Amino acid sequence: MNHDWIFRSLRRLSAGALLAALAAGLSGENLFGQGAPREIDPLIETARAKYAMPSWIKGARRDGFALGDLEFAGLTGRAVEHDAGGAKRTFADGAGVPRVLVELAVFDEVAPAHEALLTHIAYVQSTKTLPTAASRSIRAGDLGYIGYGGRDGSKIAWLAFVVGNLEFRVKDLEPDAVGAVDVRPIVEAIAARALAQPALPEGASLQKPSIERFAAEQQSVVAGESVALDVDVREAGGAPCAVDFVVGGWQQGQGYVEQDEQGRWRFHATGAGKLEITVKALGRNGTTATRTLKLDVTRS
Repeated sequence: MNHDWIFRSLRRLSAGALLAALAAGLSGENLFGQGAPREIDPLIETARAKYAMPSWIKGARRDGFALGDLEFAGLTGRAVEHDAGGAKRTFADGAGVPRVLVELAVFDEVAPAHEALLTHIAYVQSTKTLPTAASRSIRAGDLGYIGYGGRDGSKIAWLAFVVGNLEFRVKDLEPDAVGAVDVRPIVEAIAARALAQPALPEGASLQKPSIERFAAEQQSVVAGESVALDVDVREAGGAPCAVDFVVGGWQQGQGYVEQDEQGRWRFHATGAGKLEITVKALGRNGTTATRTLKLDVTRS
């Protein structure tokens, strides 16, 4: 089973979709059709019982978390990156050496955040039960677990924890290195900041970016040429929003998106065929929105 794919998928789904995916996976039903072979992931189910997951504290939901606002003494934060799993940000020391990676996944509800945490701890290659952060006197939100590493297994390699619907993992990128950073105060600072955010009222939705417009000037383009994209993406408050693009080959169409000298987004076609371009709006609070359009790339 491809556990990496499962985890990336869990992180990008809303609560309802995530729970449906989990239910389908456990019952053997395919989300896109019925009758798939029944399969239960024994690692997940063993961990679910081993760590008494049904009894985990269900904290209040928060309206995301701004990784870009984090600052730590002696470390410089690099730009926030986004992928299918959520958002992440690397912090480097004064010499520019990457020391700590902070990963964040924002969900609509608490349950899928717990599933993400469970996935982090389920695939640890050890028969031992991971210690909780609280058992090591580390204040890590509602609940956290520690993964030890290093040459002798005595150093904190990562600490994963949840604050309501937010799931974090803080990784020491090289625990044995001279100049390695103690991640414990970093975890506590992040957890305290997340807990200090106002709780969302019952039934309230997270503020997510909006895609006001996403269209191509024309529906086809000749390979080797480009077409302008009309993109208007906004944060929930109306400010311009960071974006990312994914070009998916469909019947072998190929190309890439970049900004021209005037700052306008353009799709550059490099291979004939049909394709899809997806724009991803990247909210400062870790939430995202997507929209997809189709294009034909012709040979002439």
